[in-house]
Amino acid sequence: MGKILTVLSAALLLTGYSVIVHPVETVAVHIDIPKAASPPMPYRRWNLSYPVSNKELECLALNIYFEARGEDPDGQFAVADIVMHRVNHTQYPNTICGVVKEGRYTEWNTKYPIKHKCHFSWYCDRKSDVPTNTKAYKEATYVADVVLNDPDYIPVIEYGIFYHARYVSPEWAENKKMIADIGNHLFY
Repeated sequence: MGKILTVLSAALLLTGYSVIVHPVETVAVHIDIPKAASPPMPYRRWNLSYPVSNKELECLALNIYFEARGEDPDGQFAVADIVMHRVNHTQYPNTICGVVKEGRYTEWNTKYPIKHKCHFSWYCDRKSDVPTNTKAYKEATYVADVVLNDPDYIPVIEYGIFYHARYVSPEWAENKKMIADIGNHLFY
């Protein structure tokens, strides 16, 4: 009988009941067990003041696709991290789409940026922004989803806000400290 009471006691405790054993009878009494604090919402980790919409996820996925398509996961995550660090930086827009689409616009045309005057070159190169490689776009979307929604995600790039492809030498990079060399990009 002792083994039965032990198993019953364990089962009842797991379901929120306390077992009181009395010499004459055993009684199960319901008790409230406080739930563990839920993990912080991922958008709070990135200091966003809003939950991330599908549009924001799409903007990040497109940036990963066009900037780091074909790179290993670390390279794609690093590119995503830079976007998110910019969202948190006071010198950049405070939304993902705002950061991705940032560029110089003319007074008479605020919908389309000036060619080659964007922070991310793919956005204003006047080429189609529709992904053509379905597999690569799915990978980019997966990376964006992890970065935005996985509470256990740890950024590959901790604090950088700049990067460039290794095959170019932008003038601005001369004044920056390189913090990482991942895939085809250098990060500052």
